[in-house]
Amino acid sequence: MERAKQLLLTTDLSLAAVSEAVGFNDYFYFMKKFKKETGITPGHFRS
Repeated sequence: MERAKQLLLTTDLSLAAVSEAVGFNDYFYFMKKFKKETGITPGHFRS
């Protein structure tokens, strides 16, 4: 998740591309795991 956070803050990759870059084949599963760990969705983390 640390790598995902870094990509979200430093790139313009889509959320789906970020999820694939950190090893998740399922974007919705990535969103669920990200929110469970951070308390917010990847989209809110980026903004």
